[in-house]
Amino acid sequence: MLVAFTGNGFLIYIVWKKPEPKLTVPFIWIGSLVSMSIFLVVQTVEDHNSRCMLSVYILGDPDRALRGIYLLLFVVNYLIPLVVISFLYSITAWNLWFHVAPGVTTFRGNRVQLETSKKRVVRMLIIVTCAFALCWLPPQVVHMMNVIHASKTYLHIQPIVSFVCFWFGHANSAVNPWLYIFLSTKINMAFTRIVSRKSSQLPSNGLWMIPGVFGKVMCKGVVYTIYVNSSASILSLTFMAIDRYYAIVHPLRRHLWFRKPKLTVPFIWIWSLVSMSIFLVIQTVEEHNNYCMLSVYILGDPDKAIRGIYLLLFVVNYLIPLVVISFLYTITTWNLWFHVTPGVNTLRGNRAQLETSKRRVIRMLIIVTCAFALCWLPPQVVHMMMVIHASKAHLHIQPIVIVVCFWFGHVNSAVNPWLYIFLSTKINMAFIRIVSRKSSRLPSSLTVKRADAVLPPEDDHEAIQKESRV
Repeated sequence: MLVAFTGNGFLIYIVWKKPEPKLTVPFIWIGSLVSMSIFLVVQTVEDHNSRCMLSVYILGDPDRALRGIYLLLFVVNYLIPLVVISFLYSITAWNLWFHVAPGVTTFRGNRVQLETSKKRVVRMLIIVTCAFALCWLPPQVVHMMNVIHASKTYLHIQPIVSFVCFWFGHANSAVNPWLYIFLSTKINMAFTRIVSRKSSQLPSNGLWMIPGVFGKVMCKGVVYTIYVNSSASILSLTFMAIDRYYAIVHPLRRHLWFRKPKLTVPFIWIWSLVSMSIFLVIQTVEEHNNYCMLSVYILGDPDKAIRGIYLLLFVVNYLIPLVVISFLYTITTWNLWFHVTPGVNTLRGNRAQLETSKRRVIRMLIIVTCAFALCWLPPQVVHMMMVIHASKAHLHIQPIVIVVCFWFGHVNSAVNPWLYIFLSTKINMAFIRIVSRKSSRLPSSLTVKRADAVLPPEDDHEAIQKESRV
């Protein structure tokens, strides 16, 4: 959903710059909210198994209701838009290609340039239409399979397959802006001008397009959210390192407060929200140039304030966590490698299996630590360059370089789960069991609750609750 909202936001911003679509954009969102409001009624969580599922028995016959809902989604969200887009773009391409403006044929240079421009526009229309049709086809296939399933024809869809299909659909909104950027000369030039704009401002600075009070709130909120997420991600890795250290080195000390997720997770988020709250105070939009930037004058000397802020970020969000993680994982690795469990040496097979397991765990710890250090290094280098810049040593950083550096930092949170899945045998087996679990029911978000639904037996009920907790 994040990539979908990002792409939609980019396109809506471009459309909003013109005066006419200020009526169509609200109409699009209001129409979408109203037409999809049926899911507020039929989507629910069952009490006995905590599954998020469709409860369509309130609409009458559940099979007919399910077929009606998914056929409606197919027609309204795919068939009609695809027909309209294809028809309109076909007429547009026909008029572009065969319409000749008066006076163009008199000059060969003008004619060649116009034909090149026409080819580029027609190619963009064809690619955009094909991208829409192909990206949104997999989720519509899932909808049609659910319609067939509701018609008493048994079709089972693996949850991971449904997830990938719907990911392709939402990815279309993220792909579209890049298609326009690379296929349209005007949009490409505007994008290049934005990312290559020279500025002597700080990394969080940039021309803020949203005016008024809402723009100021968004300026503060966006920057604050970025730093809160960074702090929470780094602090989570630190607590995970502490938990692994106690699990391996002190396995009997299980009841420490920082080993209980119900306490550590709220602590991580509260600490991140409080420690990064300074950005809610100093981040603002300047009125004379509409730049979202740090206003550190309220803290005293601006150069000293900037140096203090970025040195604090470097120490709190990188140096201390890296030292703690490295130190704890080093002790954990030492204990794993040199500690011998009594009775293991008696059997050669047990010893070989234990050494293989130790190597795997040590390799995972080293890779996770290196991934953290390398991914979060680029944004910290940017922070240090800002400290040097505040010390009257002029250093200019291109905005696109800053974006890429901070992207590397945030991508660490996306990489870590896959590192654990591929490097840890237990996590890998649990992941495979989840995505390949055979079930007679549809995926949780697509399951139908019928009027004659009954509670599972007591043993199954307890097993389901235990599995949900895990």
